[in-house]
Amino acid sequence: MKKFALFLASGLVGLGAMAASNLDLVKTISTEPTPVAYPVKGNAYLSYSNYSKSGDETYVYKILDQDLNEVYSGSITNLDSFFIRDCDGNVYDQEYIYFTQALFNDDEYFEYVVTDDNGFQIRSTNGSKLASVNGESLRCIWRMQGNVYALTETSSYSSNFYRYVSGDSGSQLVKVREVACDTSSDRIVERGASLDIALEGRMEVSLAVYALNGTLVRQLSVTDDTVSLPTADLPCGTYLYSIKSASGPIASGRLIVK
Repeated sequence: MKKFALFLASGLVGLGAMAASNLDLVKTISTEPTPVAYPVKGNAYLSYSNYSKSGDETYVYKILDQDLNEVYSGSITNLDSFFIRDCDGNVYDQEYIYFTQALFNDDEYFEYVVTDDNGFQIRSTNGSKLASVNGESLRCIWRMQGNVYALTETSSYSSNFYRYVSGDSGSQLVKVREVACDTSSDRIVERGASLDIALEGRMEVSLAVYALNGTLVRQLSVTDDTVSLPTADLPCGTYLYSIKSASGPIASGRLIVK
């Protein structure tokens, strides 16, 4: 656990000269990971969280206003992490709580996402629920051309795309597309085991594994009668795989790491 000291700077800054400034200690917090500040429409919020593993797995988070007063404190258990991706589909973090800077609408608050094993919620700064999806796991959420989209995965491993809509009548997540895949070519493996696909004789092939948004996450070339891919360093989830030889495609389908 790390400790962070928050200081308030006082003093005057003039053109061509700088008066002496003081740093006054106003608050000390213990947190893991590093707290993050969000300036939103003239207001400022500081979010930080602690992960504890005493009995039930619990993720505790707090939100402070610009005067460093606590405006909300919450916690979740039964955690289900998800991947945060940028608009190009690149994974840059894995979170249980995702704080944003005016990602969902342009008001004086910022919104954040909380996930658990029953789905996910979009909440406002004061902890109130703005919209939610139940029974589906959040895989990524991103902003594109002024809209916010979420990609989920169901218990049957199909995928749904949602668009976040906010207006005077309230907020909701509207399903805009459902992708139900043919499961006949699915390969389901326990994380840490190997994905083994038998070929029709010894040959030189390449195997590519993609995230659901098309990002290449693994690639290898082999000359053998079997393609083997270790999954120990692959997070649990659903991927797409493709096997090709010099003469063309050989096999493709979904890889489900449980």
